[in-house]
Amino acid sequence: VQLGAAAGTVHILDWQSIPARQPRPVSGHGIGVREAIEVGWRLYPERTPQRIFLVGIEGACFDQLGQAISEPVAAAIPVAVREILLLLR
Repeated sequence: VQLGAAAGTVHILDWQSIPARQPRPVSGHGIGVREAIEVGWRLYPERTPQRIFLVGIEGACFDQLGQAISEPVAAAIPVAVREILLLLR
């Protein structure tokens, strides 16, 4: 994720805290996480979870296609996995 924190920061956002893309995308190619879930709720309300959390790791670089993840991001993966497992309980 890119929320302005230091690389490797683990973010746990409930539905209300997940940012919407601004300005709204005009095509499906620019759709954000929040918009994608909203589409799911409209198309498949019975199949889309009602409780949504986003667990994301703050990235270091988003414009270098094919580059390995940074050390702080790699180190945060086990932390993020633990948080996901706690949320699933």
